[in-house]
Amino acid sequence: MDKLLRVLIVLPLALITVGCNTTPPTTSPTASPPAAPADVMSVWNSPPSPQGFPPIVSEEIVLAKYGEPYGERVESDSFFLQNFKWIDVVVKSKNMRVFFSEGEPGTVSFSVDFNYGDTSFQPDAEDVGYYPGGQASPFVGKLLYVNKGTQTSDGVVYSTAVRLFAEGDITDNTWAGSSCCLGFANYNPNEQAEVSYEVYELDTTPEWGMWEEGDYYHTILGPWLGGATSESEMGAMLNQWLEQFK
Repeated sequence: MDKLLRVLIVLPLALITVGCNTTPPTTSPTASPPAAPADVMSVWNSPPSPQGFPPIVSEEIVLAKYGEPYGERVESDSFFLQNFKWIDVVVKSKNMRVFFSEGEPGTVSFSVDFNYGDTSFQPDAEDVGYYPGGQASPFVGKLLYVNKGTQTSDGVVYSTAVRLFAEGDITDNTWAGSSCCLGFANYNPNEQAEVSYEVYELDTTPEWGMWEEGDYYHTILGPWLGGATSESEMGAMLNQWLEQFK
């Protein structure tokens, strides 16, 4: 929650900074939280992939033991996403638990990198709520499930899935999208890790996002949060707004 608050209130805090020559917000801080766009909520609440469509990319990878060359981080091939695209990333690991962003001894960890022109963004576990149903940032994504086990003749395959929003970029008035890749790390010093991943495209929500193109944040959510008279009040308002994403 602390990180989410810091990220989401950058714009509204400018409206309540002492000495700032801005027009006072007209929205009452006691007003009901603004509803998120219907297309965003439709994606947010949809079931985990696959949803009847094949993945846009998939691959099987063998990770060396922890401490050996190429055991600590291996990157997938890059793939392109258009601006404001939602994706589901499903990672499976044979006989080793798999976690998003964080690693523990004896487990596999994976991350997703979004490259926007000269900048990049790598969501972490806090961004997606640490666990399914946790307080995730709706502008980043959420964990769908963690270490769902499937028994096979060769052991247990563990699956972890995360839903993420690819905000993308506009360069020289051109929709530049984002170049993405997955990173994998094996934290088991005794065994290689056999992993596979699938990336599924979901819908595009062009009003979402926090950059200049994010109309909802800049014209609706930001001014509403800007009606707060203190950071603590803004945090309480943010919690109200987040209720619709639980």
